Amino acid sequence: MIDQTKAPSAPLLGQVEILTPPQVAARLNIPLSAVYEKTRSRSGNPLPVHKIGKYLRFKSDEVLTWFDGQLRTGTQKKRKYVRRKKSKANPQAAAA
Repeated sequence: MIDQTKAPSAPLLGQVEILTPPQVAARLNIPLSAVYEKTRSRSGNPLPVHKIGKYLRFKSDEVLTWFDGQLRTGTQKKRKYVRRKKSKANPQAAAA
């Protein structure tokens, strides 16, 4: 007999847990803002997400598969920041 007094930590769909963004952040031990950032399409390898209206939901098996892929491929390409030198005014133009 199933104990009805305790609810599962996340709803189950078949054998797959459906997670909210805070639950994904807690499982991956990352900030909530990072979860939202990694779901964006501009991210190199976006976190798989399902939108239900305005709500984001994640399947636990897809999150784990994505996480394993991150471990294999390493981190995403790092942006190369180029420090621009301040341009000085053209000395010949000032003399004219």
